[in-house]
Amino acid sequence: MVIDFMDLGKAMDDLLHKVDHQNLNELPCFQTVNPTSENLAAWFYAELEKRLAPFNCRPHLVRIWEMPDCSAAYWKE
Repeated sequence: MVIDFMDLGKAMDDLLHKVDHQNLNELPCFQTVNPTSENLAAWFYAELEKRLAPFNCRPHLVRIWEMPDCSAAYWKE
């Protein structure tokens, strides 16, 4: 086991709370970057990477869905 789902869920809940029902253009993290789906995926990846570091793991890929057949993803090689 890499990480308990409760710990992962808490990390995701914290991040989702920061952006849910917010004007993304007004958030500090998007003052210098346009909040496109691609940049939102990159932001989630970077934030999850920080939160998962104490568990000695990192995300593999973050995918943001705009519609059922349209998404953007971010990952590191």
